[in-house]
Amino acid sequence: MILERLRNWRDRFHHLKGLLHRLEAAQETQASELRAVQSAVLQMQQLLEQIQQAQQDARREANDGIGRLHGVACNTQQLSGDTLSSVNGHQMHGLAVADLARQAIGRLETRQLSAAGKRPWHDNEFRVYSQFGEDGLLQFLFREIKDAPHTFVEFGVEDYQEANTRFLLLQDRSWSGLVLDGDDANVDAIRRDVAYLRYPLKAAAAWISRENINDLLREQDMVGEIGLLSIDIDGNDYWVWETITVVDPAVVVVEYNYRFGPQVCAVVPYDARFDKATAHPSGIYYGASLAALTALARRKGYALVGCSGGGVNAFFVRRESLSEMVHEVSAEEAYAAGHHAEMRDLATGQPRKATLEEQQQLLLSLPLEWLDDTGRQRVSTSA
Repeated sequence: MILERLRNWRDRFHHLKGLLHRLEAAQETQASELRAVQSAVLQMQQLLEQIQQAQQDARREANDGIGRLHGVACNTQQLSGDTLSSVNGHQMHGLAVADLARQAIGRLETRQLSAAGKRPWHDNEFRVYSQFGEDGLLQFLFREIKDAPHTFVEFGVEDYQEANTRFLLLQDRSWSGLVLDGDDANVDAIRRDVAYLRYPLKAAAAWISRENINDLLREQDMVGEIGLLSIDIDGNDYWVWETITVVDPAVVVVEYNYRFGPQVCAVVPYDARFDKATAHPSGIYYGASLAALTALARRKGYALVGCSGGGVNAFFVRRESLSEMVHEVSAEEAYAAGHHAEMRDLATGQPRKATLEEQQQLLLSLPLEWLDDTGRQRVSTSA
């Protein structure tokens, strides 16, 4: 009996020993497989890093190439007309080459940002012809608002070399529009410009007021839905936008006076012949606060979606076009302060640096229309 039990224990011992060996072998196999997986992951990480480095190198080479092209273009501008070469039978002046380089840079920026997905508002900014980053912000908005008509109206463009709509017009031939300026010489210059001669652009000279703006637009066949309305007339921007009824833009860009700050809801009183240069010797008495424009936008069915980083332009979108990518923000969230030294010394008339607080204190001491948060009621006409 004892011997039989010993044999049973021995058999169980050998069985357990076999199980232990198999378990150890399985563990070793699993460890080997784990090491293989870890090695594969490491190789994939290294490959991904190589791909990312290659992409960065490609972008750098592309940007360097564009930079060299721009440098060549700038150098070409210094050459006399007799030494310019002919390309495909057309004499290309240096300025035209530089312009092509700027457009190429803008297209590169557009493609890179369109592939980047959701990103902070200001990361969409880039400048081709706009004053600050408005070109990039408009590319972003019209990439998201796909059903917007490709027509625009822009006021206060001077000679149209710096404008919010020029890049839209030149980089995409599906856009057309109207530009208005109060100076006949500026409009004459526009009509000699390649943007006017080769693209579907109208240009008219007019001193814009709330009394004539709707008639001016009708005369130029600008009625109904349009893609973009851009207003920068250094004074009556609020009053003119309030009056416009003949066009229904998908996006509105309006200059605001950042010196009011993000909370003050006020506007300089309307004057049909308002001239920023002569309205006050400081040069900062003009326009409307961001809060006032936001209240007006709300009344007209628009939402504030952001401002340019330069502290100049506010961007509004029709409420029905809001989305996860294009969403409403408050004036406090969107506000950006400008840093350009535009204030003039009251004694000498020379430009000088002044703190935002100093400029705001002066501005608020001058006659203003104070509005409630609907932009309707005129609370007072003095500070």
